[in-house]
Amino acid sequence: MIKNKQIANGSFAKLCLGGSTLGWSANLRNSIKILDVFYEKGGRLIDTSDFYSEWVPGNVGGESENFIGKWLSLNSGQVTPTIITKVGLSHKRKGFQTANIVFAAEDSLKRLKRDHIDVYMPHRDLDVIERELWIEAMIKLYKAGKICSVGYSHCSAETIKQTSKILKVEGVPLSIVESNYNLLEFEEARELIDLTKGLGMKFMAARGLAGGFLSGKYHHSRSQKVRVLRGTLSHFRTRGLLAFQKSYRSS
Repeated sequence: MIKNKQIANGSFAKLCLGGSTLGWSANLRNSIKILDVFYEKGGRLIDTSDFYSEWVPGNVGGESENFIGKWLSLNSGQVTPTIITKVGLSHKRKGFQTANIVFAAEDSLKRLKRDHIDVYMPHRDLDVIERELWIEAMIKLYKAGKICSVGYSHCSAETIKQTSKILKVEGVPLSIVESNYNLLEFEEARELIDLTKGLGMKFMAARGLAGGFLSGKYHHSRSQKVRVLRGTLSHFRTRGLLAFQKSYRSS
């Protein structure tokens, strides 16, 4: 069932290319260049989502997956990356009804021009009912050969504990837990890191520069107040009230 040898032995590349800029700040031509250089330099792990980059005016979502799919087609048979993609935030396939998740996976596969997804993740935390629906969908997709393993993106420890227990019994491989990890948020990630190790999964750090705050992205600008507000609001969805704290916003 598992088509990727890295997943089969629980091994993943230490460096992952985030795909949110593909179709956002990087057009198709530049996206292909980025992917080419990343792969040529030894990069093998790519993270994307059916939501990327829906927030850009004129985009419909799935642009990142589309660009990765076109890159794969241009290099047919010559590149074998491990691809992570996520579901749950796109307005076209929003939420976690079982049928919706299955259809979303099919949509992603068409855009990626592949017959399987290496790691499939929910793009936000799941409530009690959604956890049951997620489990049902993952079992269905895995048995159909559509996904190789299940991961978690920005999910609570409780969600991971409850769903992973059943998925393990059903024989569905568990692979990666993705969450924010940077100089401002490392304390929050400790529980998840310990849980990840206990489950035999890998922890993947997201937003290493706190979405640009640690690089001064929202500090050095004539329109500083506007950029800080926009950055704060963009983080509110996943970080909640933490995004409004001055210590989080400052570089």
